[in-house]
Amino acid sequence: MRVIAVDWSGAIGGERRKVVLAEAEGRRLVRVEDGRTRAEVIDEVCAAGRQAPRLLVGLDFGFSLPAWHLDHLGCADAPALWALVAREGERWLAERPWPFWRTAAERARATIPDEWRATERETVGEGAVPASVFKLVGPQVGTGSLRGMPFLPRLREAGFAVWPFDGPGPRVVAECWPRLFTPGVVKRDAAARARFADAAHPGLAPALRRRVLASEDHFDAAMAALGLAAAFSDPAHLPRMTDPLSRREGAILDPRRHARPPA
Repeated sequence: MRVIAVDWSGAIGGERRKVVLAEAEGRRLVRVEDGRTRAEVIDEVCAAGRQAPRLLVGLDFGFSLPAWHLDHLGCADAPALWALVAREGERWLAERPWPFWRTAAERARATIPDEWRATERETVGEGAVPASVFKLVGPQVGTGSLRGMPFLPRLREAGFAVWPFDGPGPRVVAECWPRLFTPGVVKRDAAARARFADAAHPGLAPALRRRVLASEDHFDAAMAALGLAAAFSDPAHLPRMTDPLSRREGAILDPRRHARPPA
């Protein structure tokens, strides 16, 4: 099985530097690359899907919003949201309508029933909780999500199942959170990144190791690719999520909860 993990970014400036793609074949890291725009990374994923009989792709952004806000927007399901975000996302980023926020004052003024989806509350790693998709500052998962969701229909059209909204299959795209694969690492510390990579994945070729350690983004993409490859042997074996909330809000692919136990 091939695994591609993308450390996504919603940034406008430095997009080619901040969006990083890493790929593993089996449990072996084969590449870590930047230099592409978001659209070009999706092109690369679609091309890989045409070549690989089994491909799991992890994208580091939220695939949906809390169910209460889907109701507020009049979106029956996540695909309806993706279409709406394709039309309105850039305006939301510019104007920050409720419940999106960028400053502490905006956050204080907002009355938000719940900032998090169920999956974000369930997916906690080493004292860290995934950021709210309404937050448009700092890690900017909200910005990345609003600039990522419009690509999901294209991946569907290219033959990928978008998990968990679609059932599993031979080629699957899922939401991933790199922190699950780097527990406790202070990622802004280059030495800490090196210690973790060398301990968790010894034997990386020197040139590839340099790419892994080039930045936090490269590190996150590489560790996510290797972590997904270690946890999942076949994208067709991902669980079929049938609960109504996951089918609307989506789910972060978490090896601790979604990987099959060893036979």
